[in-house]
Amino acid sequence: MTILAIMAFLLIKHFAFDFPFQTQNMLSQKGSYLSSGGIHHAVFHGCGTALVFMSFGYHEIAATLGVIDALVHYHIDFAKAKTNKWASLQSNNPMFWNAIGLDQLAHSLTYVFLIYLTLI
Repeated sequence: MTILAIMAFLLIKHFAFDFPFQTQNMLSQKGSYLSSGGIHHAVFHGCGTALVFMSFGYHEIAATLGVIDALVHYHIDFAKAKTNKWASLQSNNPMFWNAIGLDQLAHSLTYVFLIYLTLI
């Protein structure tokens, strides 16, 4: 049951940081490697992930899981931003929405992997 709760909290955290709490600066800079906006966005995700795992008692590994999430999150977002720009994808193109769906799937699978790391 704990695993499901961790996953639920990670998904809620993900929604919060990817949508309502994401600033225009973060959004606009994701396609520029090592830009401050993209880094801040990823760091917020990593800190949120660490807090989720800490709240479930994984104190020793929480920071490491947060760093992994921040690094993976940054590169997933960078790849999506570069792909969208390269393909000139706009919201009226179904491929734009496929790219968003793939992005969200990759982030969710990252959480599955992080939970797996707590089990091994």
